[in-house]
This record gives sequence, C-alpha cells and structure tokens, in this order.
Amino acid sequence: MVDPKTVDNLGLDPSVRWAQDQAYLDKSLAKEAPFVSRSTQIDVAQPFYRSEFDTLFQTSSRFAPWALLYSPAGFNLQKMRLFTFQIIPSLGTHEFLSAQMQKIRDKVDNSQKARAQRRQEGKGSEYEWEDEKEEEEELRESKTLIALLDYLQVLDTLLSQINSRRNQYSKG
Repeated sequence: MVDPKTVDNLGLDPSVRWAQDQAYLDKSLAKEAPFVSRSTQIDVAQPFYRSEFDTLFQTSSRFAPWALLYSPAGFNLQKMRLFTFQIIPSLGTHEFLSAQMQKIRDKVDNSQKARAQRRQEGKGSEYEWEDEKEEEEELRESKTLIALLDYLQVLDTLLSQINSRRNQYSKG
C-alpha cells in the first residue's frame, strides 16, 4: 500500500514550484475578490442532457485551450466585456478623442501654412496642381478621421444611455 502524501513529506520541489508560480500570479485578484458582487454567481440546478449533435460535433469543447500557457500581460484587460462604457475602449476617453481631433485640425492648419509659405518662397512643387492635389487629399483624410471620431463619441453617448436604461430595469 502506498503511503499517503502530506505537505510535510512532499520534499523541496513542490515548494520551489509554488514560489516560482507566485511570480506569475496577479496578487490583486486575491485582494479584490471580496469586493466582487454576489450577483455574479449563477447557481445551476437544471438537469443536463447531452444530445447526439453535441456529442458528434463536440460543441462543449469548441473553445478548449490547446495548451496550458500563461496569458500575456494585460490580455484579460483586452477582452471585450458584455457591457462597457465605450464602443472601442482602447481608443481612450472622450477627452482624449477630442484632443486627437484637435491635433488633426492643427496638423492640417500647420501643413497649409507651411505649403503657403513654400509657395511664397518659390520652393513649392513644380506644378501648382500637385500642391492642390496634396492639400485636397490631406483635407479629405482629416475630415474622414474627424467624422469617424465624432461618430464614435455619439455612439459612446448612446451606449451610456442604453446601459443606464438597462441598469435602471435590472435594479428593479
């Protein structure tokens, strides 16, 4: 009969392994765990039935990991959560988007002034239509970017209103 293993007779290797694993773990998860709402827990008390379709196509193991590796730093922050406060959170806050739009406008203004100054000094393009084409292209690109960022701000506003209504009804 095999002797039972306890913590005191495992040897040194498991302790070393545990210490090495602690370097990879995020300690903030343990500290913040008591603050997670109890409503995130869902008890399942329904009977389970596995159909032939599930067995044949293995729907339960569709997204199973193929290797047990540590995820890269910040990976869990990038996952799209179901209800966020922004359409594209990685673009930054409302103030940051406004600052970016202002930077685009300033860049267009500065390039127009620089182009006009080159024309006065006689260092412009050989043909005037080349400068006009460059200016038109720059204006079109800047208008497109500003319109996109403006539209994203409108969508963020709509999303916050949707979430407020959803929260209003979920609170009761």
